[in-house]
Formats: sequence, structure tokens, C-alpha cells
Amino acid sequence: NPPAVNPPPPKERLRHQPLILIVDDEPKNVKLLSAKLADQRFTIHTAYNGPDALEMTARHAPDLILLDIMMPGMDGYEVTRQLKANESTRAIPIIMITALDGPEDKEKGIAVGAQEFLTKPVNTAELQARISSMLRLKRFKEQLESRQESKARFGRGDSASTGRIGVPATHILLVEDDEKHVKLLAPTLERTPCRLSVAPSAEAALEIVAAGERIDLMLLDVLLPGMSGFDLCRRIKADPDSQDIQVVLITCLDDLESRIKGVE
Repeated sequence: NPPAVNPPPPKERLRHQPLILIVDDEPKNVKLLSAKLADQRFTIHTAYNGPDALEMTARHAPDLILLDIMMPGMDGYEVTRQLKANESTRAIPIIMITALDGPEDKEKGIAVGAQEFLTKPVNTAELQARISSMLRLKRFKEQLESRQESKARFGRGDSASTGRIGVPATHILLVEDDEKHVKLLAPTLERTPCRLSVAPSAEAALEIVAAGERIDLMLLDVLLPGMSGFDLCRRIKADPDSQDIQVVLITCLDDLESRIKGVE
């Protein structure tokens, strides 16, 4: 395998250019992914095996990692496991890119800490959309942590963040108009330490959000009567009071256009 490209010193990286680390043992795949991002304002670093990926991450602290799973020696799962176990690197978002497409492969990746999956061959528009989404989420988390540190420093801690006796740590809002689907999902969710609420429409979900009740995660059906899940998600993310709600879109639509639209 060719050696990792020696990147410029960190001080030479433009502040507005996120650093993307591409990790794949096949040089052709690295070139292909680099080409797909060539027109974006990214600084690209590359590594061709797991140990080099860990070393490059420790040295340059990338903003996001595109990580192949099937590599000789240390595979992508082990790379992710080690990065997520390290306090200094656990916050870096990881998008696994793989030819594996079985549900057990994704479950294993999520278990070790990966945020996203893309299946080879990778579509350029979807790749760019998912990278943009992960970078926005990373910036939001950094801003939130900065505000929390400022509150703690000046003695203005938010008592709501510590939780209240009798209130579950996680509130999940399921937005689904089909009662059969609600009955299918509810038992699985009830096995987790959370409080579950159900809204039968986007309009009903907006009323719950507007009431000011804390919602940690929204499971959102795309095909809803009236306002669609896409439109509801757009309104939630445009409102400063609700934009930090994490949203998982659930849909029978499996076309690429719908996936890209959801990420955007």
C-alpha cells in the first residue's frame, strides 16, 4: 500500500475548510472519494490502513472520517472502536463506506460508534449531503458544549440538564399516522429507558413541540396526511427552539432522491 500523504501543517489549513480523512486500503477507492469531494471546500487527508488512520487522527484531529470496513489487519470496526474509546477523538463523526449491506453489519457499526453508512458504489450527491449533515451536527454539538462550559464557569448551570426525579432521561416522539406501524414500533421502544409519545400527524407533532415540552428524539414518518415529514423536519430545524431535536426519518421510500432530500 502507498504511504499516507504527508499533509500540510495544521496552521496552514484554512479555518473555513473542514478536514476530511479518507481511509481505504484500495488506492483507487481513495482517489475516487477524493475526486467526489474535489469541488467542495474540504482539506483532504488519506490513510490506507487502520494503524495509519489512528495515527493521522491523533496528529491532525479531522472533522470527519470516511472509513472503509474491510481492510486487512485492523478493520474499520476496530478503528472506530479505538477512536470512540479515546476521549480526544470520540466526538469525530465517522461515516462507514462498505460493500457490506446486511443489517447485522450496520448494527455492528452502530454498536462501535459509527454515525452513518454508505454502500459502495457511493453516489456523489448522497455522499456530499451526508458529509454536510454530519459537519453541521458536529458544529452544533461544539457550540452547545461551549455554552454549557460558559454557564458552568460563571455559575449559571442549567438545572434542567441534570434531570428531575421521576422524569425519564429521554423523551421520544413518534410521528406516525398508521396505527399498525405504531403498534409495531412501540414494543421495541418501550424496552428502552425512555418516555414515548405518539402524534398521528405533523400538525399534532408541531403542537407538542410548540407546547415547550422537551423532546430528545423524533421518529418521523415521511408519508403523512397533510404536511409531509420532510416539511415538518424543515420547520423544526428552522426554529431555534426546536432545531436541536434529533430526527430519524422512517419511510418505505428507498429511492436515492428521497434519502438525499431527508439528509438535506
